[in-house]
Amino acid sequence: WARTYVHSSRLRHGFAHAISGLSTLRWLAMNPSHGIPAFGGTALYWFGDILCLWASLRAFHADVRIPALIIAYATGYVLTRRSLPAGGIGVAEVTLTFALHWLGVPFASALLGVFTYRIFNFWLALVPALAVLPTVRMIRREIRHTDAELERV
Repeated sequence: WARTYVHSSRLRHGFAHAISGLSTLRWLAMNPSHGIPAFGGTALYWFGDILCLWASLRAFHADVRIPALIIAYATGYVLTRRSLPAGGIGVAEVTLTFALHWLGVPFASALLGVFTYRIFNFWLALVPALAVLPTVRMIRREIRHTDAELERV
């Protein structure tokens, strides 16, 4: 019985998340001006990310066309499961390297370009993230404090 209840609970929880997501999408469709900054920011992020990959590949003399770059980038990330331990570290890099190679980039250039891209894209981004960590902690404390006050009311 306990197993059935846990499975049923997980199913209900997943269904609730799906309904919540659909509700959010409906709200964004009804209020498109509220989603413009989010979609614009996301598009800017992906553009910058692909530009970083392109520049990293060019540093190793890889001549890759933009459509092939976009297909390789998408292939590298669609095959990645972010729920793996440690966020699937390495999976995106391997699939991205092979996708680039399959699309005509020499393997050595693809491997070195992806490695360089990941250094600039992921590891160097940790520096500003660590710099704002105290601010994030302060915001979390304020949220907990506000939630505690709301529970009292």
